[in-house]
Amino acid sequence: MDHLKALESFKTIVKELEQMHALAALVGWDDWMGLPEKGIDFRDETRAYLENKRLDLIKSQELTEAIEELTQDEPSLNLVDRAVLREVKREKRMAECLPQERLVAFEAVKATAQRVWQEAHHTSNYALFKPYLKQVIEFNRELSLALSGEGHILDPLMDILDPGATVVITDRVFEDLKRGLVDLLKDIRKSEKVVNEDFLNFEFDERQLASFCQKLVETLGYDPIAGGYAKTLHPFTSSLGPVDARITTNYSCFTAGLFALIHEAGHGMYAQGGGKEAMESSLWGGLNGAMHESQSRLYENIIGRSYSFWKYYFPILQEALPHFENVSLDTFYSAINAVKSSLIRVQADEVTYSLHVIIRYELEKRLLEEDLSVDDLPEAWNNAYEAYLGIRPSNDREGVLQDVHWSCGYFGYFQSYSLGNMYSAQIFDAMKADLGSVDEMVARGEFVGIREWLRAKIHQYGGIYTPVELIVKATGRPLEASHYLNYLSEKYHKLYN
Repeated sequence: MDHLKALESFKTIVKELEQMHALAALVGWDDWMGLPEKGIDFRDETRAYLENKRLDLIKSQELTEAIEELTQDEPSLNLVDRAVLREVKREKRMAECLPQERLVAFEAVKATAQRVWQEAHHTSNYALFKPYLKQVIEFNRELSLALSGEGHILDPLMDILDPGATVVITDRVFEDLKRGLVDLLKDIRKSEKVVNEDFLNFEFDERQLASFCQKLVETLGYDPIAGGYAKTLHPFTSSLGPVDARITTNYSCFTAGLFALIHEAGHGMYAQGGGKEAMESSLWGGLNGAMHESQSRLYENIIGRSYSFWKYYFPILQEALPHFENVSLDTFYSAINAVKSSLIRVQADEVTYSLHVIIRYELEKRLLEEDLSVDDLPEAWNNAYEAYLGIRPSNDREGVLQDVHWSCGYFGYFQSYSLGNMYSAQIFDAMKADLGSVDEMVARGEFVGIREWLRAKIHQYGGIYTPVELIVKATGRPLEASHYLNYLSEKYHKLYN
Protein backbone atom coordinates (compact mmCIF):
# COMPACT_ATOMS: atom_id res chain seq x y z
CA MET A 1 0.00 0.00 0.00
CA ASP A 2 1.57 3.32 -1.07
CA HIS A 3 1.51 6.48 1.06
CA LEU A 4 -1.37 8.27 -0.69
CA LYS A 5 -3.56 5.17 -0.79
CA ALA A 6 -2.76 4.47 2.87
CA LEU A 7 -3.69 8.01 3.88
CA GLU A 8 -6.97 7.87 1.92
CA SER A 9 -7.87 4.49 3.43
CA PHE A 10 -6.90 5.69 6.90
CA LYS A 11 -9.08 8.82 6.69
CA THR A 12 -12.07 6.85 5.39
CA ILE A 13 -11.93 4.40 8.29
CA VAL A 14 -11.32 7.16 10.85
CA LYS A 15 -14.44 8.95 9.60
CA GLU A 16 -16.46 5.79 10.14
CA LEU A 17 -14.99 5.39 13.63
CA GLU A 18 -15.93 9.00 14.35
CA GLN A 19 -19.56 8.24 13.46
CA MET A 20 -19.55 5.17 15.68
CA HIS A 21 -18.22 7.17 18.63
CA ALA A 22 -20.97 9.73 18.08
CA LEU A 23 -23.65 7.02 17.95
CA ALA A 24 -22.32 5.42 21.14
CA ALA A 25 -22.42 8.83 22.84
CA LEU A 26 -26.01 9.31 21.69
CA VAL A 27 -26.97 5.92 23.15
CA GLY A 28 -25.31 6.95 26.43
CA TRP A 29 -27.14 10.28 26.44
CA ASP A 30 -30.50 8.52 26.07
CA ASP A 31 -29.65 6.17 28.95
CA TRP A 32 -29.61 9.21 31.25
CA MET A 33 -32.33 11.20 29.54
CA GLY A 34 -35.36 8.98 29.40
CA LEU A 35 -34.68 5.43 28.24
CA PRO A 36 -37.85 3.50 29.23
CA GLU A 37 -37.36 0.42 31.34
CA LYS A 38 -38.85 -1.83 28.68
CA GLY A 39 -36.37 -0.51 26.14
CA ILE A 40 -33.32 -1.61 28.11
CA ASP A 41 -32.83 -5.10 26.64
CA PHE A 42 -32.90 -3.99 23.02
CA ARG A 43 -30.76 -0.97 23.83
CA ASP A 44 -28.11 -3.26 25.29
CA GLU A 45 -28.20 -5.32 22.08
CA THR A 46 -27.73 -2.10 20.11
CA ARG A 47 -24.79 -1.09 22.29
CA ALA A 48 -23.15 -4.51 21.77
CA TYR A 49 -23.72 -4.25 18.03
CA LEU A 50 -22.04 -0.83 17.84
CA GLU A 51 -19.11 -1.94 19.98
CA ASN A 52 -18.54 -5.05 17.88
CA LYS A 53 -18.60 -2.98 14.70
CA ARG A 54 -16.15 -0.46 16.18
CA LEU A 55 -13.76 -3.18 17.29
CA ASP A 56 -13.99 -4.98 13.93
CA LEU A 57 -13.09 -1.76 12.18
CA ILE A 58 -10.24 -0.69 14.49
CA LYS A 59 -8.70 -4.17 14.20
CA SER A 60 -9.28 -4.52 10.46
CA GLN A 61 -6.44 -5.52 8.16
CA GLU A 62 -7.04 -2.44 6.03
CA LEU A 63 -6.55 -0.05 8.95
CA THR A 64 -3.58 -2.05 10.26
CA GLU A 65 -1.80 -1.83 6.91
CA ALA A 66 -2.61 1.89 6.58
CA ILE A 67 -1.20 2.60 10.07
CA GLU A 68 1.97 0.65 9.32
CA GLU A 69 2.55 2.59 6.08
CA LEU A 70 1.82 6.00 7.63
CA THR A 71 4.00 5.25 10.65
CA GLN A 72 6.97 4.57 8.39
CA ASP A 73 6.43 7.89 6.65
CA GLU A 74 5.11 9.85 9.66
CA PRO A 75 7.47 12.88 9.29
CA SER A 76 5.79 13.68 5.96
CA LEU A 77 2.33 13.92 7.56
CA ASN A 78 0.92 17.30 8.53
CA LEU A 79 0.29 18.21 12.17
CA VAL A 80 -3.36 17.16 12.19
CA ASP A 81 -2.81 13.82 10.45
CA ARG A 82 0.00 12.99 12.89
CA ALA A 83 -2.31 13.74 15.80
CA VAL A 84 -5.11 11.59 14.36
CA LEU A 85 -2.62 8.77 13.81
CA ARG A 86 -1.46 9.08 17.42
CA GLU A 87 -5.01 8.82 18.76
CA VAL A 88 -6.01 5.94 16.47
CA LYS A 89 -2.96 4.00 17.61
CA ARG A 90 -4.06 4.54 21.21
CA GLU A 91 -7.53 3.28 20.42
CA LYS A 92 -6.17 0.30 18.51
CA ARG A 93 -3.87 -0.69 21.36
CA MET A 94 -6.81 -0.75 23.77
CA ALA A 95 -8.97 -2.68 21.28
CA GLU A 96 -6.36 -5.40 20.83
CA CYS A 97 -5.22 -5.88 24.42
CA LEU A 98 -8.17 -8.08 25.47
CA PRO A 99 -10.49 -10.52 23.67
CA GLN A 100 -13.22 -8.73 21.77
CA GLU A 101 -16.03 -10.56 23.53
CA ARG A 102 -14.64 -9.34 26.87
CA LEU A 103 -14.60 -5.72 25.72
CA VAL A 104 -18.15 -5.98 24.36
CA ALA A 105 -19.43 -7.68 27.52
CA PHE A 106 -18.00 -4.88 29.64
CA GLU A 107 -20.09 -2.32 27.74
CA ALA A 108 -23.19 -4.14 29.00
CA VAL A 109 -21.76 -4.27 32.53
CA LYS A 110 -21.23 -0.49 32.51
CA ALA A 111 -24.73 0.18 31.21
CA THR A 112 -26.27 -1.95 33.95
CA ALA A 113 -23.97 -0.53 36.61
CA GLN A 114 -25.04 3.02 35.77
CA ARG A 115 -28.73 2.14 36.08
CA VAL A 116 -28.17 0.26 39.34
CA TRP A 117 -26.07 3.12 40.71
CA GLN A 118 -28.96 5.53 40.18
CA GLU A 119 -31.29 3.29 42.20
CA ALA A 120 -28.64 2.64 44.85
CA HIS A 121 -27.96 6.37 45.13
CA HIS A 122 -31.64 7.18 45.58
CA THR A 123 -32.09 4.51 48.24
CA SER A 124 -28.62 4.82 49.84
CA ASN A 125 -28.15 1.09 49.26
CA TYR A 126 -24.49 0.28 48.63
CA ALA A 127 -25.19 -3.47 48.77
CA LEU A 128 -27.22 -3.10 45.58
CA PHE A 129 -24.34 -1.52 43.70
CA LYS A 130 -21.47 -3.52 45.22
CA PRO A 131 -21.48 -6.56 42.87
CA TYR A 132 -21.40 -4.29 39.81
CA LEU A 133 -18.59 -2.20 41.27
CA LYS A 134 -16.67 -5.41 41.83
CA GLN A 135 -17.05 -6.30 38.15
CA VAL A 136 -15.92 -2.82 37.11
CA ILE A 137 -12.80 -3.06 39.27
CA GLU A 138 -11.99 -6.56 38.02
CA PHE A 139 -12.24 -5.41 34.41
CA ASN A 140 -10.11 -2.33 35.02
CA ARG A 141 -7.43 -4.45 36.65
CA GLU A 142 -7.53 -6.83 33.71
CA LEU A 143 -7.36 -3.96 31.22
CA SER A 144 -4.50 -2.26 33.05
CA LEU A 145 -2.44 -5.43 33.28
CA ALA A 146 -2.96 -6.07 29.56
CA LEU A 147 -1.82 -2.54 28.70
CA SER A 148 0.79 -2.05 31.36
CA GLY A 149 4.51 -1.74 31.01
CA GLU A 150 6.35 -0.37 33.99
CA GLY A 151 4.73 1.82 36.60
CA HIS A 152 1.66 1.74 38.81
CA ILE A 153 -1.37 -0.34 37.90
CA LEU A 154 -3.44 2.86 37.72
CA ASP A 155 -1.11 4.45 35.12
CA PRO A 156 -2.61 2.89 31.95
CA LEU A 157 -6.13 3.72 33.11
CA MET A 158 -5.15 7.31 33.88
CA ASP A 159 -3.60 7.61 30.42
CA ILE A 160 -6.87 6.53 28.79
CA LEU A 161 -8.98 9.11 30.62
CA ASP A 162 -6.41 11.81 31.39
CA PRO A 163 -3.63 11.51 28.78
CA GLY A 164 -0.14 11.98 30.14
CA ALA A 165 -1.09 11.65 33.81
CA THR A 166 0.79 9.08 35.90
CA VAL A 167 0.78 8.13 39.56
CA VAL A 168 4.35 9.39 40.04
CA ILE A 169 3.57 12.81 38.58
CA THR A 170 0.20 13.08 40.32
CA ASP A 171 1.55 12.00 43.72
CA ARG A 172 4.28 14.64 43.47
CA VAL A 173 2.00 17.58 42.61
CA PHE A 174 -0.63 16.37 45.09
CA GLU A 175 1.95 16.47 47.88
CA ASP A 176 2.66 20.13 47.05
CA LEU A 177 -1.06 20.79 46.78
CA LYS A 178 -1.95 19.09 50.09
CA ARG A 179 0.78 20.95 51.90
CA GLY A 180 -0.42 24.29 50.58
CA LEU A 181 -4.08 23.53 51.29
CA VAL A 182 -3.40 22.40 54.85
CA ASP A 183 -1.49 25.61 55.58
CA LEU A 184 -4.24 27.74 54.05
CA LEU A 185 -6.95 25.90 55.97
CA LYS A 186 -5.07 26.50 59.21
CA ASP A 187 -5.04 30.24 58.50
CA ILE A 188 -8.74 30.26 57.60
CA ARG A 189 -9.70 28.37 60.75
CA LYS A 190 -7.83 30.92 62.87
CA SER A 191 -10.05 33.65 61.46
CA GLU A 192 -12.85 34.97 63.62
CA LYS A 193 -14.97 35.86 60.60
CA VAL A 194 -18.40 34.23 60.63
CA VAL A 195 -19.98 33.68 57.21
CA ASN A 196 -23.76 33.48 56.97
CA GLU A 197 -24.84 30.98 54.30
CA ASP A 198 -28.33 30.20 55.51
CA PHE A 199 -30.02 32.49 52.99
CA LEU A 200 -28.64 30.37 50.11
CA ASN A 201 -31.03 27.57 51.11
CA PHE A 202 -34.51 28.62 50.07
CA GLU A 203 -37.49 27.48 48.06
CA PHE A 204 -37.49 28.78 44.51
CA ASP A 205 -39.36 28.47 41.25
CA GLU A 206 -37.19 26.07 39.27
CA ARG A 207 -38.23 27.62 35.96
CA GLN A 208 -37.09 31.05 37.12
CA LEU A 209 -33.73 29.72 38.32
CA ALA A 210 -33.23 27.70 35.14
CA SER A 211 -34.00 30.74 33.01
CA PHE A 212 -31.51 32.88 34.95
CA CYS A 213 -28.78 30.21 34.81
CA GLN A 214 -29.23 29.56 31.11
CA LYS A 215 -29.10 33.26 30.20
CA LEU A 216 -25.97 33.59 32.34
CA VAL A 217 -24.02 30.79 30.62
CA GLU A 218 -25.10 32.08 27.22
CA THR A 219 -23.63 35.48 28.16
CA LEU A 220 -20.40 33.67 28.98
CA GLY A 221 -20.42 32.22 25.48
CA TYR A 222 -22.20 28.85 25.59
CA ASP A 223 -24.25 28.29 22.42
CA PRO A 224 -27.49 26.38 23.15
CA ILE A 225 -28.21 25.99 19.45
CA ALA A 226 -25.02 23.91 19.33
CA GLY A 227 -26.00 21.94 22.41
CA GLY A 228 -28.89 22.40 24.80
CA TYR A 229 -29.94 21.91 28.43
CA ALA A 230 -31.26 19.00 30.45
CA LYS A 231 -31.69 17.95 34.07
CA THR A 232 -30.00 14.86 35.48
CA LEU A 233 -29.04 13.26 38.78
CA HIS A 234 -25.30 13.89 38.30
CA PRO A 235 -24.46 16.87 36.03
CA PHE A 236 -22.36 16.13 32.94
CA THR A 237 -21.61 17.31 29.41
CA SER A 238 -21.94 15.09 26.36
CA SER A 239 -20.21 15.86 23.07
CA LEU A 240 -22.29 14.18 20.38
CA GLY A 241 -20.72 15.90 17.39
CA PRO A 242 -18.20 18.59 16.39
CA VAL A 243 -20.39 21.37 17.82
CA ASP A 244 -23.12 19.35 19.54
CA ALA A 245 -22.14 19.74 23.20
CA ARG A 246 -25.14 19.25 25.53
CA ILE A 247 -24.99 20.25 29.17
CA THR A 248 -26.97 19.24 32.24
CA THR A 249 -27.46 20.29 35.83
CA ASN A 250 -29.50 19.38 38.88
CA TYR A 251 -31.58 22.14 40.50
CA SER A 252 -31.73 20.42 43.88
CA CYS A 253 -30.59 23.69 45.44
CA PHE A 254 -29.67 27.18 44.25
CA THR A 255 -25.87 26.99 44.42
CA ALA A 256 -25.62 23.42 43.10
CA GLY A 257 -27.82 24.19 40.10
CA LEU A 258 -26.11 27.47 39.27
CA PHE A 259 -22.47 26.50 39.62
CA ALA A 260 -22.92 23.05 38.11
CA LEU A 261 -24.37 24.65 34.98
CA ILE A 262 -21.51 27.17 34.78
CA HIS A 263 -19.10 24.25 35.21
CA GLU A 264 -20.72 22.23 32.44
CA ALA A 265 -20.92 25.30 30.20
CA GLY A 266 -17.13 25.56 30.53
CA HIS A 267 -16.90 22.03 29.17
CA GLY A 268 -19.45 22.89 26.50
CA MET A 269 -17.63 26.02 25.30
CA TYR A 270 -14.40 24.05 25.01
CA ALA A 271 -16.13 21.37 22.94
CA GLN A 272 -17.89 23.96 20.75
CA GLY A 273 -14.79 26.11 20.23
CA GLY A 274 -12.67 23.89 18.01
CA GLY A 275 -11.03 25.38 14.95
CA LYS A 276 -11.62 24.24 11.39
CA GLU A 277 -8.80 21.67 11.43
CA ALA A 278 -10.00 20.01 14.64
CA MET A 279 -13.66 20.09 13.64
CA GLU A 280 -13.01 18.56 10.21
CA SER A 281 -10.86 15.78 11.63
CA SER A 282 -11.82 13.38 14.42
CA LEU A 283 -10.10 15.64 16.98
CA TRP A 284 -13.09 17.75 18.00
CA GLY A 285 -14.40 17.92 21.55
CA GLY A 286 -11.20 18.90 23.34
CA LEU A 287 -8.68 16.95 25.39
CA ASN A 288 -10.15 14.52 27.91
CA GLY A 289 -9.24 14.79 31.56
CA ALA A 290 -7.45 17.64 33.28
CA MET A 291 -7.39 20.05 30.33
CA HIS A 292 -11.16 19.75 29.90
CA GLU A 293 -11.65 20.16 33.64
CA SER A 294 -9.47 23.29 33.54
CA GLN A 295 -12.02 24.99 31.31
CA SER A 296 -15.00 24.08 33.47
CA ARG A 297 -13.25 24.99 36.73
CA LEU A 298 -11.94 28.27 35.29
CA TYR A 299 -15.48 29.39 34.45
CA GLU A 300 -17.13 27.91 37.55
CA ASN A 301 -14.65 29.23 40.12
CA ILE A 302 -12.01 31.67 38.94
CA ILE A 303 -14.61 33.67 37.01
CA GLY A 304 -17.95 32.46 38.39
CA ARG A 305 -17.10 32.86 42.09
CA SER A 306 -15.13 36.08 41.71
CA TYR A 307 -16.19 39.39 43.23
CA SER A 308 -15.91 41.07 39.82
CA PHE A 309 -18.35 38.59 38.29
CA TRP A 310 -21.01 39.20 40.90
CA LYS A 311 -20.42 42.95 40.87
CA TYR A 312 -21.88 42.74 37.38
CA TYR A 313 -24.32 39.86 37.84
CA PHE A 314 -25.72 40.32 41.33
CA PRO A 315 -28.23 43.07 40.37
CA ILE A 316 -29.44 40.79 37.56
CA LEU A 317 -29.82 37.94 40.05
CA GLN A 318 -31.78 40.16 42.44
CA GLU A 319 -34.18 41.05 39.65
CA ALA A 320 -34.58 37.44 38.55
CA LEU A 321 -34.94 36.01 42.09
CA PRO A 322 -36.45 38.56 44.53
CA HIS A 323 -35.28 36.37 47.43
CA PHE A 324 -31.95 38.21 47.17
CA GLU A 325 -33.40 41.76 47.19
CA ASN A 326 -32.29 42.49 50.76
CA VAL A 327 -28.94 40.68 50.54
CA SER A 328 -25.80 42.74 49.97
CA LEU A 329 -23.20 41.86 47.34
CA ASP A 330 -20.52 41.40 50.01
CA THR A 331 -22.72 39.02 52.00
CA PHE A 332 -23.56 37.01 48.88
CA TYR A 333 -19.92 36.85 47.76
CA SER A 334 -18.76 35.64 51.17
CA ALA A 335 -21.49 33.00 51.28
CA ILE A 336 -20.76 31.45 47.89
CA ASN A 337 -17.07 31.26 48.83
CA ALA A 338 -17.47 30.06 52.42
CA VAL A 339 -14.89 27.48 53.46
CA LYS A 340 -16.11 24.56 55.52
CA SER A 341 -15.79 20.80 55.58
CA SER A 342 -18.60 19.16 53.63
CA LEU A 343 -19.51 15.70 52.44
CA ILE A 344 -20.46 16.31 48.80
CA ARG A 345 -17.61 16.90 46.34
CA VAL A 346 -19.59 18.86 43.75
CA GLN A 347 -20.80 21.28 46.44
CA ALA A 348 -17.40 21.74 48.09
CA ASP A 349 -15.63 25.09 48.34
CA GLU A 350 -12.45 25.71 46.37
CA VAL A 351 -10.10 25.19 49.31
CA THR A 352 -11.42 21.81 50.45
CA TYR A 353 -12.49 20.54 47.02
CA SER A 354 -9.16 18.94 46.15
CA LEU A 355 -9.21 16.97 49.40
CA HIS A 356 -12.38 15.25 48.13
CA VAL A 357 -10.53 14.41 44.93
CA ILE A 358 -7.43 13.14 46.72
CA ILE A 359 -9.58 10.82 48.86
CA ARG A 360 -11.07 9.18 45.78
CA TYR A 361 -7.73 9.02 44.00
CA GLU A 362 -6.11 7.28 46.96
CA LEU A 363 -9.02 4.83 47.27
CA GLU A 364 -8.77 3.99 43.57
CA LYS A 365 -5.11 3.12 43.97
CA ARG A 366 -5.88 0.85 46.91
CA LEU A 367 -8.77 -0.88 45.12
CA LEU A 368 -6.63 -1.64 42.08
CA GLU A 369 -3.65 -2.69 44.21
CA GLU A 370 -6.06 -5.11 45.97
CA ASP A 371 -5.18 -3.45 49.25
CA LEU A 372 -8.88 -2.62 49.72
CA SER A 373 -11.97 -4.71 48.95
CA VAL A 374 -15.39 -3.51 47.83
CA ASP A 375 -16.75 -4.91 51.10
CA ASP A 376 -14.55 -2.53 53.10
CA LEU A 377 -14.81 0.46 50.75
CA PRO A 378 -17.62 2.37 52.55
CA GLU A 379 -15.78 2.22 55.87
CA ALA A 380 -12.51 3.28 54.21
CA TRP A 381 -14.33 6.15 52.53
CA ASN A 382 -15.87 7.32 55.78
CA ASN A 383 -12.57 7.03 57.64
CA ALA A 384 -10.81 9.10 54.97
CA TYR A 385 -13.42 11.86 55.27
CA GLU A 386 -12.95 11.92 59.00
CA ALA A 387 -9.16 12.06 58.65
CA TYR A 388 -8.99 14.68 55.88
CA LEU A 389 -12.05 16.82 56.58
CA GLY A 390 -13.07 16.04 60.14
CA ILE A 391 -16.57 14.86 59.20
CA ARG A 392 -18.13 11.46 58.64
CA PRO A 393 -20.94 10.48 56.23
CA SER A 394 -24.05 9.21 57.95
CA ASN A 395 -25.17 7.12 54.95
CA ASP A 396 -23.81 5.78 51.67
CA ARG A 397 -25.70 8.27 49.52
CA GLU A 398 -23.63 11.12 50.95
CA GLY A 399 -20.64 8.82 51.09
CA VAL A 400 -19.41 6.19 48.67
CA LEU A 401 -22.44 6.39 46.34
CA GLN A 402 -22.30 10.12 45.62
CA ASP A 403 -20.26 10.02 42.38
CA VAL A 404 -21.26 8.33 39.13
CA HIS A 405 -17.74 7.76 37.78
CA TRP A 406 -17.09 4.20 38.96
CA SER A 407 -20.44 3.00 37.61
CA CYS A 408 -19.36 4.34 34.19
CA GLY A 409 -16.21 2.23 34.39
CA TYR A 410 -13.98 5.24 35.04
CA PHE A 411 -10.92 4.44 37.12
CA GLY A 412 -8.13 6.97 36.69
CA TYR A 413 -10.23 10.12 36.22
CA PHE A 414 -10.68 11.74 39.62
CA GLN A 415 -7.20 13.26 39.77
CA SER A 416 -8.08 15.25 36.64
CA TYR A 417 -10.36 17.55 38.68
CA SER A 418 -7.52 18.78 40.87
CA LEU A 419 -5.01 18.80 38.04
CA GLY A 420 -7.63 20.80 36.12
CA ASN A 421 -7.76 23.33 38.96
CA MET A 422 -4.01 23.79 38.61
CA TYR A 423 -4.22 24.09 34.84
CA SER A 424 -7.03 26.66 35.18
CA ALA A 425 -5.03 29.01 37.42
CA GLN A 426 -1.95 28.79 35.23
CA ILE A 427 -4.04 29.48 32.12
CA PHE A 428 -5.78 32.41 33.82
CA ASP A 429 -2.41 33.93 34.77
CA ALA A 430 -1.34 33.70 31.12
CA MET A 431 -4.64 35.29 30.06
CA LYS A 432 -4.11 38.22 32.43
CA ALA A 433 -0.60 38.72 31.08
CA ASP A 434 -2.02 39.01 27.55
CA LEU A 435 -5.31 40.86 28.18
CA GLY A 436 -4.48 43.07 31.15
CA SER A 437 -7.11 43.45 33.86
CA VAL A 438 -9.46 40.56 33.24
CA ASP A 439 -11.26 41.42 36.50
CA GLU A 440 -12.27 44.79 35.03
CA MET A 441 -13.58 43.09 31.89
CA VAL A 442 -15.62 40.68 33.99
CA ALA A 443 -17.00 43.50 36.18
CA ARG A 444 -18.31 45.17 33.02
CA GLY A 445 -19.92 41.94 31.81
CA GLU A 446 -17.47 41.68 28.90
CA PHE A 447 -16.89 37.98 28.34
CA VAL A 448 -16.26 37.77 24.60
CA GLY A 449 -12.58 38.64 24.94
CA ILE A 450 -12.11 35.88 27.53
CA ARG A 451 -13.83 33.29 25.38
CA GLU A 452 -11.88 34.33 22.27
CA TRP A 453 -8.56 34.18 24.13
CA LEU A 454 -9.40 30.66 25.31
CA ARG A 455 -10.42 29.68 21.80
CA ALA A 456 -7.16 30.97 20.39
CA LYS A 457 -4.95 29.41 23.06
CA ILE A 458 -6.83 26.21 23.99
CA HIS A 459 -10.15 25.45 22.30
CA GLN A 460 -9.24 25.74 18.63
CA TYR A 461 -6.76 22.88 18.85
CA GLY A 462 -9.24 20.24 20.02
CA GLY A 463 -7.16 17.09 20.46
CA ILE A 464 -4.33 18.07 18.11
CA TYR A 465 -1.80 18.54 20.92
CA THR A 466 -1.33 16.45 24.04
CA PRO A 467 -2.08 18.13 27.40
CA VAL A 468 1.63 18.36 28.20
CA GLU A 469 2.26 20.10 24.87
CA LEU A 470 -0.78 22.37 25.08
CA ILE A 471 -0.15 23.82 28.54
CA VAL A 472 3.36 24.84 27.43
CA LYS A 473 2.02 26.25 24.16
CA ALA A 474 -0.69 28.24 25.97
CA THR A 475 1.27 29.47 29.00
CA GLY A 476 4.94 29.02 28.16
CA ARG A 477 5.58 26.60 31.05
CA PRO A 478 4.78 23.03 32.14
CA LEU A 479 2.09 22.54 34.80
CA GLU A 480 3.00 24.01 38.21
CA ALA A 481 0.94 23.89 41.42
CA SER A 482 2.16 27.35 42.46
CA HIS A 483 -0.29 29.26 40.24
CA TYR A 484 -3.29 27.59 41.85
CA LEU A 485 -1.98 27.86 45.40
CA ASN A 486 -1.17 31.56 44.88
CA TYR A 487 -4.67 32.14 43.52
CA LEU A 488 -6.29 30.44 46.53
CA SER A 489 -4.02 32.16 49.03
CA GLU A 490 -4.66 35.64 47.68
CA LYS A 491 -8.43 35.15 47.43
CA TYR A 492 -9.08 33.44 50.74
CA HIS A 493 -6.72 35.46 52.90
CA LYS A 494 -8.69 38.51 51.77
CA LEU A 495 -11.99 36.79 52.50
CA TYR A 496 -10.91 35.58 55.94
CA ASN A 497 -8.68 38.41 57.12
